[in-house]
Amino acid sequence: MATFEMWWDCPRCGADKLLGKTHRYCPSCGAPQEASARYFPPQHLATEVTDHRFVGADVVCSGCDTPCSAAAAHCPSCGAPMGDDDALAARVADRPPPPAVNPPKPRPRWLVPLLSAVGGLLVLGVFAAVITAFWTTTITVTVAGVQWERAVEVERFQTVSDASWCDSTPSDARGVSSTRKQRSTRSVPDGQTCTTSRSDNGDGTYSTSESCTTNYREEPVYDQWCTYQVDRWRTDHWDRATGSDQHPRWPAPA
Repeated sequence: MATFEMWWDCPRCGADKLLGKTHRYCPSCGAPQEASARYFPPQHLATEVTDHRFVGADVVCSGCDTPCSAAAAHCPSCGAPMGDDDALAARVADRPPPPAVNPPKPRPRWLVPLLSAVGGLLVLGVFAAVITAFWTTTITVTVAGVQWERAVEVERFQTVSDASWCDSTPSDARGVSSTRKQRSTRSVPDGQTCTTSRSDNGDGTYSTSESCTTNYREEPVYDQWCTYQVDRWRTDHWDRATGSDQHPRWPAPA
């Protein structure tokens, strides 16, 4: 973890990019630093603080609103004694900029009539469904004909070709041959992605810390794929019986 100086701009003379720890007063006009004016500099322009001794966040003098070191007994600007009534200096949060919000696109002129028409059709559909559900009538029907069909699946114990991973090959398999084939994938560490966050110490400096997450890439995992022959029950044919009478029956399998 490293420590760097915050920046601030003088509100009196407009001098900018002043160092939060080094320039307690504006070197151009002598105006005291304002804690609320501090901000984080670009990382590539940051000034590192060596041998920094952190004694706590600055305390704002209640007499002249000047931020003073937490170790100071008197305000260096007005000389007032520092006490428990003095508030801590405000800290700056290192927040990313909010995401841009795209303005809503105007609706096409034809969309409103279309939505109105669709809404009307939905209302008519619901009304028709309600009428259909509660409107009953009695009718007389006559059966014009009957048609039925029954089927029986006939299996045969026969030799078939099959395949599976070699560690799942059945014990009665024969004529086994194997090839190399991708079975799955695995995640392999592949470097890291690191981000640096900044924390305002409240005394004109800020500290940086780095957090990293591991990146992964997918690699194929290969295994042996076996093909073989095995005896199994399989469908040979279907025996069917059909008719147009009112006495359905099962076929006699051959």
